[in-house]
Amino acid sequence: MRMTSMAALSAGVILLGGPTAAQTPPAPPRPSVITTPDWASIPSGEDMAAAYPEFANAIGQDGDVTLRCAALASGSLERCEIVETKPVGLGFDRAGLSLSSRFRVSPLQVDGEEAKSIVQFTIRFRARPFDPVLPWTGPEPDAAHLAATRTMIDGVSADVERDFQRSLQDLDVDADRRDKARAILVQVHQEFAERHKAAAALAMARLVTRQQLATFQAGGPPPPQPSDEAFVRAGDQSASTSQQEMERMKALYCAQFDCPTLSTPPADAIQP
Repeated sequence: MRMTSMAALSAGVILLGGPTAAQTPPAPPRPSVITTPDWASIPSGEDMAAAYPEFANAIGQDGDVTLRCAALASGSLERCEIVETKPVGLGFDRAGLSLSSRFRVSPLQVDGEEAKSIVQFTIRFRARPFDPVLPWTGPEPDAAHLAATRTMIDGVSADVERDFQRSLQDLDVDADRRDKARAILVQVHQEFAERHKAAAALAMARLVTRQQLATFQAGGPPPPQPSDEAFVRAGDQSASTSQQEMERMKALYCAQFDCPTLSTPPADAIQP
């Protein structure tokens, strides 16, 4: 990520003269506000991905949060406050504040000395777009083969359901929409559960022969690892189903709450 240059600053000194010795000294100048900080370090892509609010990420909603912080002479930030969040209610404000300790700014120089300042900047969260779906080009499994892999998928469905229920506990949305967000996730999960199982069974049957599957079920070695391309192509229906599921969740949420379309970030934007 290309770092921006700090805007040039000028300072003037007003000399107050007069014969009165008890004259009140002028207040110290307020720290300058810098809107294009010269960053010494910023959060990594992994840091920002980890901070992405859970529900917003699940529905593919972008977000911007603008912070204003005090920059110490050491370059660290403190007393950060929210200036603006788009959209509200999805936790982007909290995500931005959680990342503030990961920033360090090159200190402001005044008369050759490092000085405190105020920095204002925007963190832009952008949902990762889906990769193009690559179609499967190999032979398709027969009905008996599909039935065998579906049995395996059904065998782990209880674990999948437990993981889903745990994911509902902390969606990181504001209290005014928490119940509605959970209801949307539950509704769409139920709508797409059968499609996900069928797509997973198909992908497994495409990659694992009936003999390999029978050997593994009998306690033998696992099937050989497929190539990355074969794995992606075999899951073409899973990828399409996941994309449609996200679109469905977002449509239901945005029918009730504001979902602005945010601008494309500049090349030097702070984003995952």
